[in-house]
Amino acid sequence: MKFLVVIFTTLLFLTTPFFSALANTESATIEVLEQGKITYLGEIHDNPLDHEKELEILIDLYSENQDLALGFEMFQRPFQPYLDRFIAGEISETELRELTEYGDRWGYDWEFYAPLFRFAQAHHLPLIALNTPSEIINKVATDSLDSLEPQDYRYIPNRSDLDFSNKDYLAEIEESFREHLENNYGKSQNPENFVVAQILWDETMAQRSPTIQTCIQSQKY
Repeated sequence: MKFLVVIFTTLLFLTTPFFSALANTESATIEVLEQGKITYLGEIHDNPLDHEKELEILIDLYSENQDLALGFEMFQRPFQPYLDRFIAGEISETELRELTEYGDRWGYDWEFYAPLFRFAQAHHLPLIALNTPSEIINKVATDSLDSLEPQDYRYIPNRSDLDFSNKDYLAEIEESFREHLENNYGKSQNPENFVVAQILWDETMAQRSPTIQTCIQSQKY
């Protein structure tokens, strides 16, 4: 049976609940998800229905294939050791929340995700931190890629690997920047830096996702 990675991440630029569309096609959807090596479950972060469906899908996938790992945008890469310790039963859920600085670095209601973490621990499924450290994103959003130091690249792709070719996506990010400005949200006042920071965020997770199985086998994250 093949190894399957399930990624929990953002569903960008959508204003209606995604998983509500699965109500009448759920069994067919699960069959499709089982075929790939990586399954992306995009969510609207503050929508309870999305989180309920994520857990249901995870349970359904696990019932067919126990060789799973779960990747989370919600955790940043330097905190991987704490996810490992949680799955090993060495720290509590409360300690996991505190040690990963979840409240400061993600901030959405912990209980949206806690059932996924508990399921993973109960079934010894690896949890993988996918995201870029906030410190790096903030540097880029405020001062551009040129502000990064060599040591910053430990957790992110090389500059030459960043892909800016999808013009439609770039336009959506730019629109998101305008919304951020209007709502006084975020650190970037420069649209170019904002776009680069978002692409860096995306590319960091994209770089990490295909290597999860190898990382788990070698215990190198």
